[in-house]
Amino acid sequence: MASLAEQNSWFPQVGDMIVVYPRYLEPHEDGYVGTIFKRARARGSDRAYVMWSNPDHIPTYYREDFGYLVTNIHNLPHEFQLFRAGKKVRDVAPRWKR
Repeated sequence: MASLAEQNSWFPQVGDMIVVYPRYLEPHEDGYVGTIFKRARARGSDRAYVMWSNPDHIPTYYREDFGYLVTNIHNLPHEFQLFRAGKKVRDVAPRWKR
């Protein structure tokens, strides 16, 4: 269970919706949408694992066995947007939509 401070932070939580805008996406392309279903430590780092809304449309560099580093989701808001309880966790637009 996450602490209250972490629940109110920019760190991903189980149940958050995530929209991923990788660097290689063109401005007209939609991001990849999923839900964070698990957080765990793997290989010495905190990781978030995503269940994608369309399993045939996932980012090319996402690996099911490794997930995403929690610090990357936290530190790259222009690539990873989180929604919690129906609200955007941090209001940062993808880099080409600014």
